[in-house]
Amino acid sequence: MLFQELAYLNKSAKTPIPTLSIGVSIRHKEDNLRTLYQRADSLLYEVKNDGKNNYRIEA
Repeated sequence: MLFQELAYLNKSAKTPIPTLSIGVSIRHKEDNLRTLYQRADSLLYEVKNDGKNNYRIEA
């Protein structure tokens, strides 16, 4: 919500307004860094495809 508010307040600004999209993956016993990262990255791109300034946590 903070990033959306910043964009609203700075509509006339000539500088880019940052956005924030987050994907969170939960570590499982069988995970290694690669599998954990891949799931978080997949969630991140789901959020980006749906828009900006949102998050998705692995169920």
